[in-house]
Amino acid sequence: TLLTPAGDFYTGLGQLCVEAGCSVDLFLFPNSFVDVATLSEVPRLTAGRVYKYNCFQADLQGEHFLSDLAWAVSRPKALNAVMRVRTSAGIRPVEFFGNCHIPNTTDIELACVDPDAAVTLELRHDDKLQDNDLVFIQAACLYTSLSGQRRIRIHNLSLNTTSSIPEIFRIADLDTHMNWLGKFAMRALCSRAHQHVMDEMTSRAAHTLAAYRRHCSSGPGDVGASPGELVLPQNMKLFPLYVQCLMKTDAFLPADHVSIDERAWLMFLLNGMDVKQSNALFYPRLYPVHNLAPNFEGNVYPPPSIRCSYEYMQPEGAYILDNGINLFLWLGATLSADWIQAVFNVPSVRQFEPEKIYDLPRLPNETSRNLCHLVDQIHLEHSRHTRLFVVRPGDQMEGSFKRFLVEDRYSGNSVSYMEYLCHIHKEVFSLLR
Repeated sequence: TLLTPAGDFYTGLGQLCVEAGCSVDLFLFPNSFVDVATLSEVPRLTAGRVYKYNCFQADLQGEHFLSDLAWAVSRPKALNAVMRVRTSAGIRPVEFFGNCHIPNTTDIELACVDPDAAVTLELRHDDKLQDNDLVFIQAACLYTSLSGQRRIRIHNLSLNTTSSIPEIFRIADLDTHMNWLGKFAMRALCSRAHQHVMDEMTSRAAHTLAAYRRHCSSGPGDVGASPGELVLPQNMKLFPLYVQCLMKTDAFLPADHVSIDERAWLMFLLNGMDVKQSNALFYPRLYPVHNLAPNFEGNVYPPPSIRCSYEYMQPEGAYILDNGINLFLWLGATLSADWIQAVFNVPSVRQFEPEKIYDLPRLPNETSRNLCHLVDQIHLEHSRHTRLFVVRPGDQMEGSFKRFLVEDRYSGNSVSYMEYLCHIHKEVFSLLR
């Protein structure tokens, strides 16, 4: 498919780079199709990165590119890394997900390791374990420091076992599970039909919730639940929402919604994401920013985020949406003229061109300082520069912005969260009958 490499040349080149301890970062400036799926094979195998600047304009995007280039050159890193995961009897590693080279069933080779590198590991329980026994997992990484020293870093983990299904649901980590599920679905998309993979994601969610209803619904929080009621585990209440958000992510949308190159690039990014990054990608953070105020130390931090739905946004407000890749500043139709003047130095949102704004102007007033400081804080959380899009009501860009309101029908597959939850409920009920 177009989401997989067109040939084996770049795969072979990537493997040669790994053997030489060379990591490759790729900077792309496309105006049309460039086959990212094929070109990204070298960065994928060498634990590098792909930076993409669509329709690049040096006067507008130059600082963006220079920021990414400076970080690519100066970020802390180690070289020639080999990682091996060992486990005690009863479990074993079966799948590895990440931008790395896997030459055999036990080793993971990374030509470069930096603070943002992440590998997701799937462990399989394929032997008998006694209840309350301990299982041990060891991850050992042998690498070369920039000073030329060969070093090893070892992480040991000891975990209790249990045969109690309620206990398993009680300690489940939903964000980690979604990180694995997203990478699993992404790999499946490269070899199977899109709708088949999406149906499997829904089926997995339904079977998980049906198992909880069947084995655990007598818990203290579920007393009085009727037979036809959908009961959600405490730690996985957002599981249906996150599965739907996963399916609405641009990397998983059909080709008529997102270009092939954009999907291939996003799939490359997702493959190397840690839990925090994938969580923000699946469910973006939406912050109200029209009433920002510093704390007693004079610092401005992101305010509490609101649900990612148009229903919770006010027309007299301004909101920042952040998914780790894109940053949107949405301006309400009745937003205060004083706020607009303070931030953009014009009396009306119709008196500037949003498409020419890549960074906010820094003006000598408290409103501008607070907002710019917040945007700077968000940039610092990400390993790559995130472009800021200013969105006005009625503009063409508002359609792109609404795609990221993942609880609404605007986004992705045109099904709201409540509609999808009802569909999951029917699937669970049919499994329980």
